Amino acid sequence: MKGSTNKVTRFAIPNTVRRTITGAILPTIAALVVLLTAASSYADCGPMGGMKFPVVKLPLVATANLAAVGGMPNSESPDSIVGLWHTMYTAENSPFAETFKEWHSDGTEFENVNHNPAIGSVCVGVWKQVGVRTVRLHHLGFLFNADGTSAGTFVVEETDTLAAHGRSYVGTFTFSTYDVNGNLTGEVKGTVAATRITVD
Repeated sequence: MKGSTNKVTRFAIPNTVRRTITGAILPTIAALVVLLTAASSYADCGPMGGMKFPVVKLPLVATANLAAVGGMPNSESPDSIVGLWHTMYTAENSPFAETFKEWHSDGTEFENVNHNPAIGSVCVGVWKQVGVRTVRLHHLGFLFNADGTSAGTFVVEETDTLAAHGRSYVGTFTFSTYDVNGNLTGEVKGTVAATRITVD
């Protein structure tokens, strides 16, 4: 007896239908995802309202064997904060924000926070040396309403002190929010802990 074979009937999707799905349905789904994400968020580089963000474990954060070098402050000097850092902010014993922070030798600073970029995830600042391995940062960004309209600004005043080996720092911060007319609307205080990111 000969074995029977099962035939599978394949249906081809016409190109016009395929283009309709790609051109109309997929962008609609993407727009809904962005709207749902933005609905509960309000700050560019500030904390998200009510969001429990995941603390990311980073295998790329290495402990460097740094040695003191002369000349301009740079990422190889244990007495300089210049370089790239993985930074955790804590307020009232709870995570407040997680960021990648760059300190530049020209006295400027850049930060990328663990937020959806659709609602804003970068902010900037300026800093100066105020003591041995201690810096003061003035950092700012924009605030948004759930519909994307401007809600004002925020300012972070931060003081950080490097460990003697230059591979970590700790500090304190004050996060202040202001409405579009410049009136103070809120304030949060907390602590900072950062680990230097290096090149192997």
